[in-house]
Amino acid sequence: MKTSLNICSWNVGGLLSEHHDKSNDKNFLSELAQNDLVLLTETHVGYENHLKFDNFLYYPFCRPKSKNNRYFGGLGILIRKEIRKGVNFLNNGTSEYQWLKLKREFFNLNKDIYLCLIYYAPKSQTDLLEIIEKDITDSYGSMGDILLVGDLNARTGSEKDYIDGDSTSHVPLFDENYDVDCFTEERVSKDLITDSRGKNLLEFCIGNQLRILNGRMCGDSTGKFTCFKPNGCSVVDYALVSQSLLQQILYFNVSDFKANFFLIAIAKSLLRF
Repeated sequence: MKTSLNICSWNVGGLLSEHHDKSNDKNFLSELAQNDLVLLTETHVGYENHLKFDNFLYYPFCRPKSKNNRYFGGLGILIRKEIRKGVNFLNNGTSEYQWLKLKREFFNLNKDIYLCLIYYAPKSQTDLLEIIEKDITDSYGSMGDILLVGDLNARTGSEKDYIDGDSTSHVPLFDENYDVDCFTEERVSKDLITDSRGKNLLEFCIGNQLRILNGRMCGDSTGKFTCFKPNGCSVVDYALVSQSLLQQILYFNVSDFKANFFLIAIAKSLLRF
């Protein structure tokens, strides 16, 4: 009987090309086999590409073709068949983000988990963080724990994602609902740069009391790079969780061999699948 829920996130840089179909690639499939949820970004396929993966149900969220008749971006969600009844899709789905609900009763969780897969393109004209924050504050944040994963194209260095030394000392007396940020666990990162989107992401984390797993958990105690390009390496792929969910994260592992790949294992008292 399983004692953890394994979730991986991977910017695959395209599932199909003229000479290669990753849905038939044994090496690619072996990387997915041990996971329960596989969250893919930059799939570069369309809805007419009917891909199949053994033991998984595949749900694509695709962009229209570009002017040069090619696909870019896009999300793909693979759900192991045995757990499909425990997962709900919550919004209509876009090629940039998709919310899922992991049901507390099915997985024996402390709370429902509201998981959002994100691909925040470098030149996106949409403020995805604002949209997702509205979803959290208006709905999901009060209904369960939050887990955000994906390629955010944001560089946060090792700057704090919490308010250092927060207290109620300077809070107006009439603000009885102020939730003090008591978190103090620092994180590390091999990426020393913080860019403008990274600063926005840190403010987003502080405002919603979400914590970055990168560089903080067993499996990634050094803040490994997630993106490797000819002009340098960076950390742009993240997992963010509600502070209350941190204690259930068994490990967070960033692959040493596959770019833009990480694995999260969430502990359960007794899984039913």
